[in-house]
Order: sequence, then C-alpha cells, then structure tokens
Amino acid sequence: MTILYTYLTLGFIYAMYIWLFAGDPWWSIPVNTVGGPFIFLREVVRGYVRKKLSPSKMFASKKAVIFDLDGTIIDSQPFRNQAMDNMLKTIGGGWVTRTYSHGLNAVERWEYILHQEPEINTEFTVEELAEHTKTEYLKLYTEVEAIPGFWDFMHYLKNVKKVKVGLATNSDRNVADAMLKRLGASEIFDFVIAGDEVKHRKPSPEIYKTAAKKMGLKPKDILVFEDTIVGSTAAHKAGMDTIVIWDGEDEEMEDYPKGIYEFAPDFVEMGETLEKEYVQRLEEGVAMMKESGEA
Repeated sequence: MTILYTYLTLGFIYAMYIWLFAGDPWWSIPVNTVGGPFIFLREVVRGYVRKKLSPSKMFASKKAVIFDLDGTIIDSQPFRNQAMDNMLKTIGGGWVTRTYSHGLNAVERWEYILHQEPEINTEFTVEELAEHTKTEYLKLYTEVEAIPGFWDFMHYLKNVKKVKVGLATNSDRNVADAMLKRLGASEIFDFVIAGDEVKHRKPSPEIYKTAAKKMGLKPKDILVFEDTIVGSTAAHKAGMDTIVIWDGEDEEMEDYPKGIYEFAPDFVEMGETLEKEYVQRLEEGVAMMKESGEA
C-alpha cells in the first residue's frame, strides 16, 4: 500500500506540473496522475536500453555534424505550401489535403497530389509543375531566418568543438544555394549536397552515405539534425545518430524511426544540452519542479 501511495503522490506531482506548465487541460490531471510515473520510468529505461544516457559521451565521439535544410535550419514549410496552393489555382485545382509525407521533393508531392486528385486535369508534366512550384517558392520566401538558436549552435560546433559541418538537403542545388544566400549562410558549411546531386533522394540513405564518404568518416562519427520522418529514415538507414528538430505538428513522434536520439523544438542551448550527462538533466528537471512548488 505504501508503494501505491508513493506512486500516486509522484503521479499527482507530475500531473500538476504538466497542467500548470505544459498547458494540458484540467481533466488530464487524473490521467497523468496514474500514468505519469510510468511514462517517466519508461523513458529512463528506454534510455538505458539504448545506451544513450550520456549526451556528452555520445557527442564527444563525433567528428562531424550534418544538417538538413528545410524545416531543420529554416521554417520553409508555410512557403512551400503556399507555392503549391498557388500552382493548384493556376491549373484549376482546388484545395487539397496534405497527407503526403513531409520531406518529399516537389516532383514527388505533385505525383502524390495528381494520384489522389484524378479530377485535376493539366497539360503540365509533374516535372514542369515542380519547376513552376520551385520558381513560385523562391519568389515567396525572400526573408529567410534561421530556427532559434541555430547561429549560436553553429558557432559552438565550428569554434568550440571544431568539428566538420555539412548540409544534406532534398532540395535542388539552385534552391538550396538561394536559401543559404538569403540566410547569410553560404560560406559556413564545409560541404553541401543537394537532392539533385544524388541518384536517390531521402528517404534513401544515399545522400548521407555520400556525405560520410566525402569526409572520409564512418557513420558512427557523424551526428545528423533532421526534422521529417523522410529525412530521419535516411539518416537512420545510413547508421547515423539523429536528433530531430520537431514542432510537435504534422508528424507523430511514434512514426519516426526507432533510436532517434532526441526530439528538440529548436537549437537553443543545444550545445549545452549535448555536453550534459543524462542524469544531470533529470536532476535539473526535478530541481525545476521543486522551485515551482510541485515537489
């Protein structure tokens, strides 16, 4: 009985913390009270099973970091969606449900849309539609800014850790170059590999295997930052540790490949996070709860 009381007490503390600081509705309190400690313990056990309790040890072995571009470094999805919508209006199509996987290139998106919406009648080929969409996207997305924390993290990687830094994107080279120029990041990467420079784009691991070969490194020496299931699958198949920059929308966490090292909303304090022991981070979380009066 004592064990049950202790479990429920810890669960209530967890539930109140989630309610007050994570924005869950009040009716989630009983659910989190019962399930909270189990979820917490499950994540700890999963961490041990995956042998990834120590970010500092994992990161200390890395000799290179590779970033995806769209959705990882820049928030381009709204502009890509708008470019698709504008082209749909041009060819007489209406609004479509975006059920295709994020991370696909424009040709693959148009193939999916035309398959799902056979009533759309157009004289354009999918390649022509993709090219027009790319032009529209470049016209729309002119004020390009990095995801929060990216520049500080890049400074940390290049000047503190002194590791190689690359970019591997499904976007065509001319689009990637344009976005990097607008971002002011044309010269910061040691190399850039674009989707039209490999035979098979993500989710094929080819682009990441090509990057590893280009640097003369083994997959275990490389850390990847991705945002989509498509990109994460490519990195996972290439045998590289992956951190997902995840907004909590569009794609579900459980649909990502198993073994994703971490899900983070942005790059804020990413360098500090990677230097910390897992246990230290748990202790900081407990201390935060105590400061809030919930423990």
